[in-house]
Amino acid sequence: MVVDSSFLNSVPTDILPDTDGTRNVGDWSSSLRWKSVDTVRVKTVYFNPDIDQDVLVFYNSPNSESRRLVLGYLASDSSTTTRNSAKLSLRGTYWDGSNSQSYYGDIFLRMLSTTPTAEIVFQINSNDYLKVGDNGIVSSQPADFGSLSIGGTSVIDSSRNLKNVSADASIITSGTFDEARIPHTFSNLVDLSGGLAIGGTTVINSSRVMSGVASVGEHMIPSSSNTYDLGSDTSYWRRVFSGVLRLVPSSAPTSPYEGDIYYNSSDKAIYYYDGSSWVKVGGTMLSTVSSGSITANGTEQTVYSTTSAGIYGGIIDTSNMASGDKVTLRLYVAINSTPTYVKVDTLDLEDAQTNPGVLIARTPAPYGFKVTLEQTAGTNRSYSYLIWKET
Repeated sequence: MVVDSSFLNSVPTDILPDTDGTRNVGDWSSSLRWKSVDTVRVKTVYFNPDIDQDVLVFYNSPNSESRRLVLGYLASDSSTTTRNSAKLSLRGTYWDGSNSQSYYGDIFLRMLSTTPTAEIVFQINSNDYLKVGDNGIVSSQPADFGSLSIGGTSVIDSSRNLKNVSADASIITSGTFDEARIPHTFSNLVDLSGGLAIGGTTVINSSRVMSGVASVGEHMIPSSSNTYDLGSDTSYWRRVFSGVLRLVPSSAPTSPYEGDIYYNSSDKAIYYYDGSSWVKVGGTMLSTVSSGSITANGTEQTVYSTTSAGIYGGIIDTSNMASGDKVTLRLYVAINSTPTYVKVDTLDLEDAQTNPGVLIARTPAPYGFKVTLEQTAGTNRSYSYLIWKET
């Protein structure tokens, strides 16, 4: 018997099952499928707690914007206090030379605690690549940028050159941006807790230590004057290469350290600190090492002696000499650390002196220096002296 089924080309009324929730439109186990459906509307929420792969579409009312496409879930309980959502999966394929293979990109909600806290996870082939937490923290694989701009201004270019950056460390303040692989320009603060890499090379590590920067392309200017150091007492630069090193004119700094230098604004000279005093660079300064007077007693008496290396000089005042007086001045230099002194000069004076100031010549002394006075005739008299050292 032949039946004309042309009347089924259209259905003028609703097709309703005879009982609620018991009939399927098509069959999953069958090879027969409906070709297309223009619109699927789920009028009421249906949830089977034993199946966590349902797809639900629901909304509060037809005119509401609170519409959701929900991947089904399994309810938590006292033994399993958190459950992740199902995955929204995007599948690609590739040819491995023999067969077509699947490659998946997944998005799902990972529950972290019952607080509750959660994060949206982006995976490729089941590996986490990007996570967005409900606290706004973004984390992923090590941050690798083509370049980095802040507020529309380039701060590190693709050649890892640092530019347009002030020395204010307060720009790293709060939040955590573990590791990002997002080649974009950021208009707001980016906080990288895992460090920063450009072109695969780390330029700032998680401790905010800069390394691997090929060059600095712009000025490095502190955010306020005289408040930041370049290096420290324990971590310092090995060398500084510069066409010009400019020292701002000033007075002698307070609380200096040995090795400090400054340019004196008064006498237009450079000074360095030797650990005890400021020493002028490029000119000889004299430091008094001894002064006083000595009264002759008829023997060779030491006016001054030292085993400290230096260049010495001085003056002895013979104004008290009178007729009949005789005085011998001797100068010695040590030739070893024992010290063994060798006489290098002798000066004999007699009677009153027209030019009483006797100048002790400039004498280099690597191991020691000594001046003696001996009155050999006349009345023993007092002789003032001043000994200095070049610094």
